Amino acid sequence: MESIKEDGLAQATTLARLYFNDHEPDEQTLGQAMWLHSELMQNIAVAVQNGVARAFSK
Repeated sequence: MESIKEDGLAQATTLARLYFNDHEPDEQTLGQAMWLHSELMQNIAVAVQNGVARAFSK
């Protein structure tokens, strides 16, 4: 598990298999998976920030 933390290709391959399990990882699916994961993390961060702001605004 420690090795995947420092191996960007292994991380991208894991994400590609998570998001596109019916496709073999290639350049396109690796890039798409990384972009999709980044967008998802940004959306989650915004949702958490909005929830915290709403919780403390009342």
